[in-house]
Amino acid sequence: MSFREHLSRVATRAAAGLLAALALASCGGGTYQVNEFVPARILTFGDESSMLVPPQGLKYSINAISPATELVDCSLLPLWNQTLATSFGMTYAECNPEAVASPTAFDFATPKEGSHA
Repeated sequence: MSFREHLSRVATRAAAGLLAALALASCGGGTYQVNEFVPARILTFGDESSMLVPPQGLKYSINAISPATELVDCSLLPLWNQTLATSFGMTYAECNPEAVASPTAFDFATPKEGSHA
């Protein structure tokens, strides 16, 4: 097989792949949601970067001090998972300063082996 034939086959395969990708991309859904996503609860798994330690909701990273009470306030400087839960109107059981009766977000994160929380 000559170089020109090989190059022709590679170009043909690349063109076929591009056409297949375009066909797949064009068969997506509409541009709107039928129903807005509303989660019933949030369960967090991971390492110390998403861990809240009850009862104060202590974090592996920076724990903020409330200027009013001068105590640790886990709702200040929230972790990414706390921000996500708040965006859906949820509160973590491990960080519940407002004493919500039935929190719907739960943290099951644990530190990696060898880390010190």
